[in-house]
Amino acid sequence: MYASLFVLWVLNAIDAVATVYGVTHGYAVEGNPAMAYLLDHGVALFLAFKVVSVTLLIAYFVVRWRQDPHRSALYVVWALDATYLFLAINHAVVYTMWRSL
Repeated sequence: MYASLFVLWVLNAIDAVATVYGVTHGYAVEGNPAMAYLLDHGVALFLAFKVVSVTLLIAYFVVRWRQDPHRSALYVVWALDATYLFLAINHAVVYTMWRSL
């Protein structure tokens, strides 16, 4: 469980940095309207919110896991890992395509 949570945190950080890079270089758009609003009001605000919110989510999972380690919690974390892995791959593909233009 803890390794999966660490992977989630790292993939979230990769997504945040890649999103900022893509948006500032003009080849990407933040798809989440709430996060787009934060990004429009500053990169630092966007990064801080993204990192803090996922860190708090991970802390919640750790506390809940220690209280009652249900397998379903692990499945949720794996689904989040898969989602962020997809996003990281998407960023890499879009960046590669953009660079080849």
